[in-house]
Amino acid sequence: MNNDVMTIKTGILRRIITAVLMAMILTSGLAFRAAADALPTLYIIGDSTVHNPLKGLMGWGDAISSQFDLSKIHVENDALGGRSSRTFYTEGHWAAVLAKVKSGDFVLMQFGHNDGGPLVGGTNRASIKGVGDESQVLLDPKTNQNVTVHSYGWYLRTYIEDTKAKGATPIILSPIPRDIWSADGKTVNRNSNDYGGWSKDVAATETVPFVDLN
Repeated sequence: MNNDVMTIKTGILRRIITAVLMAMILTSGLAFRAAADALPTLYIIGDSTVHNPLKGLMGWGDAISSQFDLSKIHVENDALGGRSSRTFYTEGHWAAVLAKVKSGDFVLMQFGHNDGGPLVGGTNRASIKGVGDESQVLLDPKTNQNVTVHSYGWYLRTYIEDTKAKGATPIILSPIPRDIWSADGKTVNRNSNDYGGWSKDVAATETVPFVDLN
């Protein structure tokens, strides 16, 4: 791994840790309860940029636990490769995480890399673009069943509302940039006009911490 990549990874981890620490302060130190069985947990949900078990690859969530004092907070990376904001919800992964979340916990969420493409057919994982409340009922050609698809913003808001209902703190992160560069190869293309911007908008309207990794 070259020095530039290491610098980028270190910068990402620092931004995330700062956001978590600020959230702990804003929640009046709930994360620092003394009893071991009452320790808060930092749950992480997202895609392969957050957790990647393949040899030679790593998501930022795989490295972050080493940056915390694990005698004071648990860190659990529940991200899954290939998932979008829609499929992490519809496949039941969010329900499994939510069942474990308790008051005083934290949930980091980063989605967007897999939310593009057709709404049905193909990978069946795309969400409706934007942050509106619209939804569509569509026929899935693979199963011949109707499926309801919501917007990217709707899924993020659902994660936020569910987390808050448990007395935990949601923290939204923008998707990290893709490995796509300008024609001259000097600058990386950002996602500020779509998922990066939309995640920021949702965080603002829901008044939850936001970490810009874009």
